[in-house]
Amino acid sequence: MIPNITGWFTEHLGVKLLALLLALAVYAHVYTEQEQEWQLRVPLRVAGLPPNLVLTDHPADMVQLSARGKGKDLLKLKVQDPRMVVDLSEVHPGRVQRMLSPADVELPVGVEVVVTAVTEPRMVSLAVDTVITREVDVRLSLLGDLPENYVLDGVIRPEPTRVRLTGPAGELAGITMVSTEPLRLNELGGAGGFELGLVTDTLDVSAEPAVVRVEVPILRLVPRTLALVPVELENLAAGFHAEVDPESAQVVVRGPAVVVDSLRPEEVRVVLD
Repeated sequence: MIPNITGWFTEHLGVKLLALLLALAVYAHVYTEQEQEWQLRVPLRVAGLPPNLVLTDHPADMVQLSARGKGKDLLKLKVQDPRMVVDLSEVHPGRVQRMLSPADVELPVGVEVVVTAVTEPRMVSLAVDTVITREVDVRLSLLGDLPENYVLDGVIRPEPTRVRLTGPAGELAGITMVSTEPLRLNELGGAGGFELGLVTDTLDVSAEPAVVRVEVPILRLVPRTLALVPVELENLAAGFHAEVDPESAQVVVRGPAVVVDSLRPEEVRVVLD
């Protein structure tokens, strides 16, 4: 019995596979030619916003809608780029509400699909503000301390010290300065120049320039030992005599190499008051 079944499956296998493929093709053709209604999610985009205005409360990224058409056209929407477009060319600063309509959906050219309804969200609420520009100071953000045996040889200042911020008027109203990214002093091993980005509290605000340059003047401290420096006495009261033992001392100084190396022993005094 089992050999007979095996033989039935394997006999004329190529013909049977071809028949199956043809049947699937016919089914697919019939299916894609039928009218169907699908639920789709498409991106929401805004258009026409005047250049002197900006959105401060962004709408949802996606919109769910119902579309009707032949299966083959609906399938095209899966790989092409339909989108919901909200026209903001006539808006003014303030809170704006827009009802979403099937007429706002942009479909790819050549796709015969009808959008029957917008299901979620059906309305979007937007906040619109005026774009302004103002100058503010740059505040340098320093973290940590310099490594051991290093000191600053001057003041660290950003260049430029003021930048232009552009963004919504409501956002810029309370901003008097902008900070740089942290400059980590404990990671520095010498003098040099660094570029630091500027940090704003919101993506709606941009800085020009967006990066400032910082020159960090650093000196490395080196030790030097001075031997046989005479010990001097000062302010000995009249009528008194004093002797010093030992009469000289060994002195260790530490400072910038260019200073320490040029230091002469006679320029150093050891004084007992």
